Amino acid sequence: MAIVALDVNSISHFVNLGLKFQNLRVSSLVSAQALSTNSQSLFSSVKSDLTSLRTMLTDLTLESNLLLKAVEVADEDILAATVGTGAVNTNYKVQVNTLSDAHTIASSALTNTATTMLTAEGAGTYSFRLTINSVSTDYSVTIGASDDDKTVLESIREAVNATATDVVASIINETSGTSSLIFQSKQAGVTERITLTDLTGTVLQSAGVIDATDTIQRSLAAGNDASILINDTITITRPDNEIEDAIPGLTVTLRSTGTTNLTISNDVDGTANKIKDFVDKFNSAISKLRSIINEKPDPRNPFAGALHLNSTLARSMSILRTEAGVIPTSGVFGLFDVGITPFNVLDDKAKTGELKIDMTKLKDVIATDSAKVLALFADAADGLSVRLGNKIDELTDTTEGSLTVRIDAEESRQGVLKRRLDAAKRNLENRRTALTNKFNNLLLRQSQLRNTLNSINQIRSFTGGLGGSNSGRIF
Repeated sequence: MAIVALDVNSISHFVNLGLKFQNLRVSSLVSAQALSTNSQSLFSSVKSDLTSLRTMLTDLTLESNLLLKAVEVADEDILAATVGTGAVNTNYKVQVNTLSDAHTIASSALTNTATTMLTAEGAGTYSFRLTINSVSTDYSVTIGASDDDKTVLESIREAVNATATDVVASIINETSGTSSLIFQSKQAGVTERITLTDLTGTVLQSAGVIDATDTIQRSLAAGNDASILINDTITITRPDNEIEDAIPGLTVTLRSTGTTNLTISNDVDGTANKIKDFVDKFNSAISKLRSIINEKPDPRNPFAGALHLNSTLARSMSILRTEAGVIPTSGVFGLFDVGITPFNVLDDKAKTGELKIDMTKLKDVIATDSAKVLALFADAADGLSVRLGNKIDELTDTTEGSLTVRIDAEESRQGVLKRRLDAAKRNLENRRTALTNKFNNLLLRQSQLRNTLNSINQIRSFTGGLGGSNSGRIF
């Protein structure tokens, strides 16, 4: 009697044969899930590009962001200027009369090891008052019986800096072996000028900071406001050398006194580059759409052609191409009038639908007819930025946009597939366990049967020996 032998390897083989259908089911769901994730990623990538394009279009609806201005300074040693929102093409004559500075006061240069202040005041505690911007603060300084001048100056410095005021105190070495105490306002301008007076004793007089009438003895910087005269008629004073509100749309930074001229004009290159950035971003979106739509399925790559000829993407590309070619009703003036035209099959089949730009013509139109450029892009009713922007909103709206709907649909599909995959994996493992148990039971019974047969063979061998004949073994 022959018995088919079972072992661990054969059990694994038979179990896998029994799980063939379940494994195919799991593999199919895994593939479907990966394909859905890939499709969602492609839709999301397109949406991201269009959202970025929409942001740029919103920027171009503002005249200040589209028709950029440039400023030229005749003498940049006198001042520098940057242009911002609200600047108007014109010329200015600017005379810089004074620069602002932070009020800075110095004591006499005292010999470090001398005892001039100790001799004048004697050992003890003395006080003085510092006033800045109408705020007064009193300070106390103790002169020790052996303090030299440098030690006393350091004590004054530490007293001032220990209190949070608008003044900082420091010590400089004007020459080797001498020290000077410095009081400096933290802010520039007339309102930040410092006044000092001795209260008890004359410690500041002894240091050479003030005299008996509280007059400053050494002023290193007067604490002036900046003052400029514009077009010989308007005087402007400010506490800082960077002035933002004197000339509309300009920030001027004063460098030295003197007279110079400013010229504000259209920044032709800046505006042209702004429009070129739009064209580049538009072309990038078209290129991606065309690439995804035209990619054909490939049996060697399960992800290839996942959205081949997809209707949502085809509609998105059609919208971009159509709106780029529309002439605003506000005037017979389209992109082609500023040197921007679409590629066609005859130009370059690989770039069909993208825009090509003639920078020379674009700059010429910006320089000679900037109002039409503004209307083309920023007209509130039907400028390109408004029309195309609204169409992009239909595709990218966070709840109802066509692309958003497709992205959400793929996400929902992935949720369904995940639940099915989880269930299929559970069924697979349950089936694996059942089959493994079944074959393990068979393996046990085989072992038991083999033991039984071995016992029978032993008995037959024994009885055959007694009878003098061998009737054979049971296999």
